[in-house]
Amino acid sequence: MVELKLTDYKADKHPDWCPGCGDFGILSALQMALFELRLDPSQTVVFSGIGCSAKTPHYLNVYGVHTLHGRVLPVAQGAKLANPHLAVVAVGGDGDLDDFGAVSRKTVLIADLLPGCSYTAWELYEAWGTALGFKKLLEAGLLYGDEKTVTGNTLAEEVERAYREAEGQKVVF
Repeated sequence: MVELKLTDYKADKHPDWCPGCGDFGILSALQMALFELRLDPSQTVVFSGIGCSAKTPHYLNVYGVHTLHGRVLPVAQGAKLANPHLAVVAVGGDGDLDDFGAVSRKTVLIADLLPGCSYTAWELYEAWGTALGFKKLLEAGLLYGDEKTVTGNTLAEEVERAYREAEGQKVVF
C-alpha cells in the first residue's frame, strides 16, 4: 500500500479566492481531513455547486464535479448510491446549500436505500417492480402519463398492468 502525504491531496493550481476568504480555511481543513482519513484520491469525489466554493474541487487532487445551483447534495447522494465504494464529499456556500431545502421539499422519498439506510435497490425492485413504482409516482402527480416509453405505449398505459403492493409493505413513499 502506498503511503499518502498531505501534499497528495493538493492540486497544482493555486486558489484565487479573495484575501481573507473563509474558503481558504475550508480547503485546508478538507485537505487535512482527506489525509487523516487516508482516502485514496483516485476513489474520492468532491462535488460543488455555485459561487466561490464551487472552485474547491479544482484545488484538490481528487475527482471533482461541478453541479447546478442548489443541486450539490442530491447529485452527491446519487453518486454515492450508484457507487458505494467512492468517498463522496459535497461542498457549497450559502447561495447553494440554502436552496437544498426547497429542492428536497419537491423530491419524493421512495425508499431508504443502503448503505446508510434500510433497504437495497433490489428490495425496492422486488417490492414495487418498475410498473408499480411508476404507477405510484404517476398517481402522486410526479410523472406525466402521456410520455412515451421504449415500447411505444404511454407511461399511463404501461402502469395499468401494475399490481398492488402487499399490505404493510415497508417501502416508503
